[in-house]
Amino acid sequence: MSIFNPILDAIGWLLSIFYGVVPNLGVSIILLTFTIMGLLYPLTAKQARSMIRMQMVQPEIKRIQAKYKNDRAALNEEMMKFYQENKINPLAGCLPLLVQMPIFFALFRVLQNPYKYVPESSSLFKALCTVPKGPDAGVLATVDQCSKGGAYGSQLPVPKQFLGMNLSLSAPDQLTTWASVLGFALVALVMLSGYLQSRQAQKRTPAINKQMALVTKILPVFFGFISLNFPSGLVLYFFVSNLWRLGQQEVIFRSIGTAANPKHKSLTGSKSVAVVEAESRERSDEGASDATPVPAKAKKAPAPRATRPAPSGKPMIAPTGGGGLRGLFRPPPPPGAGATVRPATPPARKQSTRSTRSSRTATPTPAERPGQAGRRVSKKKKKR
Repeated sequence: MSIFNPILDAIGWLLSIFYGVVPNLGVSIILLTFTIMGLLYPLTAKQARSMIRMQMVQPEIKRIQAKYKNDRAALNEEMMKFYQENKINPLAGCLPLLVQMPIFFALFRVLQNPYKYVPESSSLFKALCTVPKGPDAGVLATVDQCSKGGAYGSQLPVPKQFLGMNLSLSAPDQLTTWASVLGFALVALVMLSGYLQSRQAQKRTPAINKQMALVTKILPVFFGFISLNFPSGLVLYFFVSNLWRLGQQEVIFRSIGTAANPKHKSLTGSKSVAVVEAESRERSDEGASDATPVPAKAKKAPAPRATRPAPSGKPMIAPTGGGGLRGLFRPPPPPGAGATVRPATPPARKQSTRSTRSSRTATPTPAERPGQAGRRVSKKKKKR
């Protein structure tokens, strides 16, 4: 006896109940899906609250991880202490998935051989194991006779269809073209609804890390590919459950809010709403104030160039273009003396050679060295 037998018998019993109300196996699977999702709603709501709470305390978790990054044991101890203080269960997000896994495997086996798990007195068992034609038409077979290859050959169990699909066969194994098209369309709908579900969850509760975001994107595609080998009845269960979760997540997020705007009393009344972020900022500020600041290296300013002071007497006069030899031998003005440069005057009328010589010898400029004017005059005399 397998540990799954109670779950198998319970699913078979529910299917027979729903089939007695609506004599269609596809509709019975849809009603069974609604029942299972409704029973799991409290766990799903708890999972959503746990995810939102984890989002709200991320600043403090990152601070603890950074503080004890070199001490694994101390990090685990502090994290457990933090979870207990804030009443957070990190495994609460996995509970709905863990509960659904046995149901998933049990439903897979029930849909492969439904006559084995439904009560023999039910209308579903009679619909599956009543000989449809031949000399024994209308005879109700036993469980052993109802199997394929039994006393009645391939007539039993009688295939049950939904919209033309054989719910016991996978999409590639359907017997007609229309059934195959519907089977592959159902697989595509499973992928699309799974993608919409993950996208909806990421908008309201963004993924904590990039790895989790990547998993949520790949998971719908993975489920779509493995659905090609599953019975169409199980694929129908996947599709209906995805549609249920889309509506369920919207209701949950509107009732309990998000990490930025929590509404549920378990979130608003908790210490982890905004106090955790405030405490994290205070602790980080204290750590920053305790640390000794390291002075930054100041850039050396360029040293000012040494300038030659101007003479204390008259200001330096820049040489003009019409100075002749005097302009050639006059030293250039010192740097910074540009403000005292006198604007150039237009050349005066040419005077006689005698008056020019007398003016040069009589009024030497401050820039000339003693005896310089006489030497210049003597040179001109020699030239003449």
